[in-house]
Amino acid sequence: MVVKKHSVILNKKIEEFNKVIEPDSDKSISIRAFLIGSISQGISKISNVLLSEDIFSTIECLKKLNCKIIKEGKNKYKIFGKGLGSYYAKKNSYYKNVLPPLSILNSQNENELINNLEKLNFSINSLKAA
Repeated sequence: MVVKKHSVILNKKIEEFNKVIEPDSDKSISIRAFLIGSISQGISKISNVLLSEDIFSTIECLKKLNCKIIKEGKNKYKIFGKGLGSYYAKKNSYYKNVLPPLSILNSQNENELINNLEKLNFSINSLKAA
């Protein structure tokens, strides 16, 4: 498998973001908070998380990509981000419940999904990462 490296060149240092944002509980915002926290450098604290199967799936996925996430209380989490490009999974890891059932896709979307997965070296038959 070819490992791609990414880098970001900044002309000006990004100042530390030390603010508290308090949006209403929302599934979409909760997922984005976990994703942003996981690629941020340092510790992010998230509260008022709207708990759902999608949120639990996001948390498990991030943990499988080597992101440390700790539940601190009711609807409160701490995410230990390692910066951009920090995700990795163990070689030959199996991914289950990642794809939507193909029966809900029309034929064009199904073909597009299969083609994109093949470009990423995924095997449709076993869902085993290359």
